[in-house]
Amino acid sequence: MKKHHAIVANNVQTNFVNGTLSVESQYYRHIRRGMGRRSVSSWQPKVPRISWRGARSMDTAAVSWRKKRRNNCSRPRQQHRCISLLRYFLMILLLNIVKVQSSSYRQIGPSSKNNNAQVSEKPTNILLLLTDDQDVMLGTFDYMPHVKALLQEQGVTFQNAFVHTPVCCPSRSSILTGRYLHHGDLAHNNSIAGNCYGDAWREVTEPHHTFAVHAQRAGYSTAFIGKYLNQYHFNESNGDTVPPGWDYWMGLEYNSRYYNYSLVEQYPGLDKPLVKQHRDVYPADYLPLVMKQYTEKLFGENTADQHGKTSTMPPLQEPWLLVVSWPTPHGPFTPEPWAKDLRKDLQAPRTPNYNTTSHHQLQKHWLIRQLRPISFEVSQQMDEYYHNRIEALMTIDQHVLEMVNTLQEREQLENTLILYTSDNGFQFGQQRLSIDKRHLYENDIRVPFVVRGPGILRNRTVNKIVANVDIAPTILEVVIESIKDENASLSKDHLKQALDDMSGLSLWKYAKGQSSGSFAKRRDVLISYHGEGFEPCGLAECPPPFDKLWWMPDAWNNTYHCLRTFWEEDLGAADSSPTTAEDSIYCIFNDDEHFVEYYDLKKNPYQLNNDFESLAPWQVQRYERRLQELLA
Repeated sequence: MKKHHAIVANNVQTNFVNGTLSVESQYYRHIRRGMGRRSVSSWQPKVPRISWRGARSMDTAAVSWRKKRRNNCSRPRQQHRCISLLRYFLMILLLNIVKVQSSSYRQIGPSSKNNNAQVSEKPTNILLLLTDDQDVMLGTFDYMPHVKALLQEQGVTFQNAFVHTPVCCPSRSSILTGRYLHHGDLAHNNSIAGNCYGDAWREVTEPHHTFAVHAQRAGYSTAFIGKYLNQYHFNESNGDTVPPGWDYWMGLEYNSRYYNYSLVEQYPGLDKPLVKQHRDVYPADYLPLVMKQYTEKLFGENTADQHGKTSTMPPLQEPWLLVVSWPTPHGPFTPEPWAKDLRKDLQAPRTPNYNTTSHHQLQKHWLIRQLRPISFEVSQQMDEYYHNRIEALMTIDQHVLEMVNTLQEREQLENTLILYTSDNGFQFGQQRLSIDKRHLYENDIRVPFVVRGPGILRNRTVNKIVANVDIAPTILEVVIESIKDENASLSKDHLKQALDDMSGLSLWKYAKGQSSGSFAKRRDVLISYHGEGFEPCGLAECPPPFDKLWWMPDAWNNTYHCLRTFWEEDLGAADSSPTTAEDSIYCIFNDDEHFVEYYDLKKNPYQLNNDFESLAPWQVQRYERRLQELLA
């Protein structure tokens, strides 16, 4: 058996800014030294923190208030009680503001009597909203009321949505191209050696096969804001510049960060790209807020940057394609100061497959078999990271509200397709894996996936299996419907050929309740992962951080292909609903054992017991034959 490796978080050197540690340097120093639950965000301004523990009813609070009035709040021993009561009423006020804002948008658009959105005669704009490492299995969507009201209730939610590869860079390359990893020069892992912004990607794939290139040639105005690929960087002397296909570009160099980062900026009228350095000042440098300013500029709002300068950026012209790719909720899980500890009451869900027993671990491939149980100290640290992720997503939820509001004000909402998803899922202790992704389990490969737009069904949740490789084909089909040949440098025939060359399938017609051919018949998708590892180390002997949180279990031979299957059958009765015929995953590892993991998720939804021994030989042959077809 090959010697395995472990991946360490990037070595972030200690930086001093005005004599103090930078925000993210503090974060990485914290996880290295295993400082327990204590947060490293001491740089943040002191803001009132609302306690969610032991919230009382309004009647009880009113009685308590009358009692407090009889006390003298100017006395030192009474001051803390008055402050606590003030925080409680501020919490009630905040919740009601959120409720009013969400409900005020629930009726945007036409009446839902026919449960369909209005179909516009104008060309369809496209807005892709992409988060980083947002899980769907552990409930992050439950804390985004605006996303629920404005996207889910106004569109279609695909509850069986998967990524082709459960790690950032390869997943994003599949989103951009609509291709499986083996269909072209895509990123295989997060490293340059794995073609994450490597030569093959920049010279072959990027100029010819991304949906941005196709949409731009078809006459769309295209814009990208935020995280691109993990290794993206600007180096004009080496020919590394703004990726082709984008008229407007505001790209983050390298991986997700919230402070101390560089942005590459290019837009019409700018002679050459600019590289802007950001430090750790809130709010001027907090990346999600900087991205919000850029979206406002794209829609013609005259906002100033962190230096007080007003942008000369011309607004987007219809039809447009805009990608907003947040770093949130990727580590280091940094919320805004106002949201910090607002959901401190939450803990990472203790699902049935959390910190699994040795009996279950021994049924899995070697990398999982050797994991030790999660300690109490590590579980406490995971709880802090979990509520930090929820708090960071509050900013994204607010940004979604403001973008939908802007589209409504500019009379563009009814002719805009909005897609919301993430590049992969996330785990918090499932199968003894602390915090990360990369593995074949449902927490890692499932993602949120919501669409709303012209003609799309409203307030529908569907079981149809979809994958992130379906995003590019969907965008391309919308472009084909919207363009006029005389305005494009690329004919519809060329676009249709590009669509046929993609691994994914368009869900555009299916989401509108129309006949959708191959998409309606699909029963499975391909899940692939190419292992990576850099530091030779057995997990039990790893150097600090001693809490093991950032020793993400991975290895060169943690390479696998999976067939993820889901389909329903209609029993034919007038009063019956379709029933799940099959819900399973079959995985083969490229290791010395050629290990196989199989889970019948109808019976074994938490993937506790490896069900491979229950398969008949003909079933094994069927799964492996289908895998070979998808890998061809």
